[in-house]
Amino acid sequence: MVSVKINQIFFVILLVNGCLTSGQECDLAQKSYFSPRWSKDGKWIAFHSNVTGNREIYRFDYVQSKVERLTTTAHQERVPVISPDGKSVLFFRTEKDKKYSALFTINLDNREEVPLTNLQGKNLDPDWSPDMDRLTYVSTSDGNWEIYVMDQNCANNTRLTYNDVLDYSPHWSPNEEQIAFISGESGQEDIWLMNSDGTEKRNLTPDNREEISLSWSPDGNQIVFSSRKSKTEFSNTDEKERSKKSNNSSEIFILDLKSGQTNQITSNTHLDVYPSWSPDGSKIVFCSCKNGHLELYTMKVDGSSQTKLNLN
Repeated sequence: MVSVKINQIFFVILLVNGCLTSGQECDLAQKSYFSPRWSKDGKWIAFHSNVTGNREIYRFDYVQSKVERLTTTAHQERVPVISPDGKSVLFFRTEKDKKYSALFTINLDNREEVPLTNLQGKNLDPDWSPDMDRLTYVSTSDGNWEIYVMDQNCANNTRLTYNDVLDYSPHWSPNEEQIAFISGESGQEDIWLMNSDGTEKRNLTPDNREEISLSWSPDGNQIVFSSRKSKTEFSNTDEKERSKKSNNSSEIFILDLKSGQTNQITSNTHLDVYPSWSPDGSKIVFCSCKNGHLELYTMKVDGSSQTKLNLN
């Protein structure tokens, strides 16, 4: 259990920074783009980037190909989620000393920021429920990485998971009845599903891969996710080499929830991570390291027509 948990902690540190690194193949010292998420109307894509030397929140006008910077602080802002009504962006901010992180919203009209959490520890990986009455997030306030839900007005904060392993990356289903998330409960990082009150947990990907991030299809029947090979698949190399090869083998898959079948839609020798399904169901935006640093691409849901977004 100890070795598994150490591996998970290292994994989540990479996750919190926005995307898994791949050693020499993906140079995050160059300008990179992380964690894209579509707006509900399909006109915007929110993301965070280090193009200024600091991680800040941006949104990209998908129709007019225009980039707009939303935060300008000395701290680190990550994982933005555009509200379902399109009026604000939810994100988490890590203080410069890196001891604490908190959830914030920023109003897209007047840029007013509102803090949502004041718990000690780290509060991250937020996601809005489709009708905006609740949000889910990850917190270490109880000493471990657990998933919580609270009302939009920051009341009725409820813990949903109780594990001695890491639970993170929670995402609401479109009908708001379930939450998909990633957990190390099985001994490696898999996608799990639970009811919105934390009951009836089940493992959706009990295979020999480690999942990284996920997004629901608009109809709620499928989940797109990124996944890397488990280190156990590289048994003929030492521990350091296994970790390097595992981190370099991230691809994107689609899981059909009714049949349980999984279909791989990317096949590359670099990182393809953090997919997000467009609200009309026709496209997926994702991070790719095709050119040596993370950039944003879109593709059709079968993996074809991969197109880099012009963010310059």
